[in-house]
Order: sequence, then C-alpha cells, then structure tokens
Amino acid sequence: MGLRSVRHFLYEYSKSRSSFTAGTTPIIAAQLHGSAIEAFWTGTSFRLTTTVFQPSYACFARVFGRKPMIMLALVLFTAGSIIAAVADSFTILLSGRTVQGIGAGGFTAMTEIIVTDLIPFRHRGKWFGIIGMAVAVGSSIGPVVGGSLVENVSWVCNSSQPRLNGFC
Repeated sequence: MGLRSVRHFLYEYSKSRSSFTAGTTPIIAAQLHGSAIEAFWTGTSFRLTTTVFQPSYACFARVFGRKPMIMLALVLFTAGSIIAAVADSFTILLSGRTVQGIGAGGFTAMTEIIVTDLIPFRHRGKWFGIIGMAVAVGSSIGPVVGGSLVENVSWVCNSSQPRLNGFC
C-alpha cells in the first residue's frame, strides 16, 4: 500500500509541476530578461518531452523492469527540478524543464503500466478515476500556488538569491 501511495504522489506532483509555470511565466520571463517565445517554451518543453518519452519508458519497463524505470524517472525529475531552480538564464531553465519533462513522462507511463499490472480489469476504471481526480486537483492548484509563491517569495533558488522564509 505504501508503494502505491508514493507512485500516486509522484504522478500528481509531476502534473502539478507542469501547471505550476502557468501563473509564473511572465514574472520568470521578466527576471531572466527573456522573450515571449522563451517564456512559451518554459511550459511547452516540459509537455513535449513528457509526451515524447512515455513510449520509451513503456518499452524499457518491459526490458529492465518497473522499479528501475520509476527510479530513473524520479532521478531525472529531481535533477531537472534542481537545474530549473538554480537557473540564471533561459537556456538553463529550459534545459531543466526538459529534463524534468523526461522524468515526468516516466511517472505518467509507469503509473498507467503499474495500475494495469496490479489492478484487475473490472476495478481499473475506479483507480484511473482516482488518479485523474488527483491530476485535476494538481492542475487546478498548481497555478495558484505557483503564482502566490512567485509574488510572495521567489521563483528561483540559487546562491545569489537571499534565503526567504525557509524556502530554497
């Protein structure tokens, strides 16, 4: 039961991260002196790599197993989050969001595969409904939390920024 809840959390967290930038993009673009196109790619690079890498995770999960692939996704997502958090230019930010998207693609694909492996066919609808509900909550709350953090704290966590309220 504990492993299922961890997978569920990772899946919802990755989905909320994709919507996190919706309310923060103008502020990030202004602070990094970026263009509208670069701001556009902040969210698009994440979504694009998430979509592109899902089939790869599914294929590799057959070869290497479920656990190594979910761990790889976790490592890539975490590494991408760190890269994006310490970005001081749009190039680094987009690189971090891209790596983050590769990891999120693993969460998405592996969640679907693991539910299909563990849950009998007649109960899958309920479980996919629960996962979909978590995605909806994460997608709804992500922009609100992101916008309030950007306005009240800071979006970037690097050594050149002061430590604010325990964040970063």
